[in-house]
Order: sequence, then structure tokens, then C-alpha cells
Amino acid sequence: AAAGRDDGDNLRRLMEEMNAYWSSVGLFEVRRNFRALAEAMKQLPSWLDEHPEALEQKGLKAKLTITDAQLNAFIREQDSRLTDLTVSFLPGIMSLQGDNGDVSIRIDGRYTIVNEPENAIRFGIEKLVFNGFELPDTTRADLEREFDLGFYPRKLVKFVKAERVTLEEGRLVVELGIG
Repeated sequence: AAAGRDDGDNLRRLMEEMNAYWSSVGLFEVRRNFRALAEAMKQLPSWLDEHPEALEQKGLKAKLTITDAQLNAFIREQDSRLTDLTVSFLPGIMSLQGDNGDVSIRIDGRYTIVNEPENAIRFGIEKLVFNGFELPDTTRADLEREFDLGFYPRKLVKFVKAERVTLEEGRLVVELGIG
């Protein structure tokens, strides 16, 4: 029974240390990265102006395709703090991974289309891993509320509406319609 108590005490102490490290260092790093990423995403319309080939138009429909390599180059160009962060598009998931030697984070999420208060493609965090430990839903929800990693199609092209968003291996595809 004493050995079981020692293991429990050790585990409790480890969890307390991890919580303290998350609160003092991890949360700061994650917020710093999210803030830089959210600011970079606001500049996406200017990237589209420079890369018209990413937008394919057919009649009243359009398709925007961005590769993860293009997005990584773009965000790193926007903010040098994002050099340790890598965005990967996987089937159905966007994964952001960063490791600066002291702190490692992985954020997995999905894009969904919302129409209120305006048509947008919102990023929802499904998994947040800090130094190998998955953080609770409340932490993910707080970060989602605090930082907007979404796309606003009308800021990219006037009079369009996102109709469908798909994450594939290596690319994000947004189908747009006039609306």
C-alpha cells in the first residue's frame, strides 16, 4: 500500500509541476504563437493578390486552393516568431506543430463554415497537446474565443460566399459561390 501511495504522490506532484509550467511558460508561448498566427491570417487577402493562380473561377463558382507549403512560407514571411511553427493539411484535419526546444505544442482542428454573424470559415480546435500532455476542452475553448484563425471569404473576394471547405493531404480547398 505504501508503494501505491508513493506512485500516487509522485503522479500528483508531476501533474502539479506540469500545470505550473503550463500556466507560467506554456500558455504564454501558445498565446504568442496564436496571436502571431491570427495577425498573419488577416494578411491573407494580400497573399491572394500576389497569387491569383490559387483562385480558379468557373462561371458563378470559384475554388481557392492553398497548399500547406504556401501557407507556411506566408506565415513565416509575416512574422519571424512563426519559424518554429509548421502547418500541415491532412485529410479532414489541420495540424499546427511547434517546438522551440523548451516548449512543444501540437494543435489539431477542423475548418467549418458558419454564416452568422457573417459568412466565414472558422477553425475549431479538437486537440491541444503541450509537451506531450493533452490539455482539457476548457483550455481549447478559451483559445478559440481569444484568437480567430478563420478566413473571411468576402475579404478575399467581394460578393463571394464560402460554400464548402475541404482539408486534403497537403492542401486546403475552399469552394466559393456568388452570394
